[in-house]
Amino acid sequence: MPSPRNLGTRLVIIGVVAAAGAAWAQNAPADPPASKPAASPANDPLAGPKVAEAPKKAGIVQRDFDGKVVLPEGSPEEAAVRVLGLDGDYATPEQKAAWAKVQEVLNKRHRILDDFVVEHLNLLVELQNVKGTGNKMDQLALFQKAYQELAPLREGGSLQEQIDKVLPEADAKAFDGYLADFWKAVEADRGSMTNDDGTTPGKWGARAQTNLKMMGQEIKASYERVKDSGELLYRRLTEGLKLNATQQAAMREAAAEFMKNLEAGGEKSENRKLFFAALRSLDEEQRPTFIKNAKRLAKM
Repeated sequence: MPSPRNLGTRLVIIGVVAAAGAAWAQNAPADPPASKPAASPANDPLAGPKVAEAPKKAGIVQRDFDGKVVLPEGSPEEAAVRVLGLDGDYATPEQKAAWAKVQEVLNKRHRILDDFVVEHLNLLVELQNVKGTGNKMDQLALFQKAYQELAPLREGGSLQEQIDKVLPEADAKAFDGYLADFWKAVEADRGSMTNDDGTTPGKWGARAQTNLKMMGQEIKASYERVKDSGELLYRRLTEGLKLNATQQAAMREAAAEFMKNLEAGGEKSENRKLFFAALRSLDEEQRPTFIKNAKRLAKM
């Protein structure tokens, strides 16, 4: 297995892709407490039994102490659909069924992003490197490449459209309303944003900047998933190998344990044991490729 310190340093570089966006997600004020409905007078003979009511749902627009819009974690669509409470105590069977379908949409999106991060880590590093050069043509070329690689995200329409399709009519209307309020707030907040030339962006420019930051946050979250689960390490170590189901399971388990030990600051001897355990699951023809991959990772 590669050196824990070198591997950790190399993997963490992807986190800078969303560094600017991450700062927006801090200092969000707490939601105000939901107002309580007035109690029926105890001496009212016409008052029926009390019926529990769903609390009033807030939107997704939050602001920091300077009044600037705070970006939600993940995507605004994911934040908005969670506000609906489709899996909550007051949800109807129809809403709970819709929530299961929403989860399918979101899980598919996460898988696409995870695959993108694992397969195109070098592209993300290039994007970060070229950002500091000021070369707009190189930046545009790399962004265009990343956009093309992320085409599967757009199959079936935008994320808002994909979620709308599986929601009950009333919830779809509320969902669209939360998003409309969010984007109106972003547009109104554009005075705090600047273009590369120092000018203030228009409404669509403010949306574009915000979308870029939100995608950066999603990519960072994806990186954390594949890193912590060991999937990123597994994919890198097994490049060029054709593994059977038993070998895949053994390698994934070793990679997951390695990352768990790394995060916990465990002993290096434990990582060596995991390396040899993974090596033993391979045949004589596969081992040289595995060792070559491990050495390449150790140099990063």
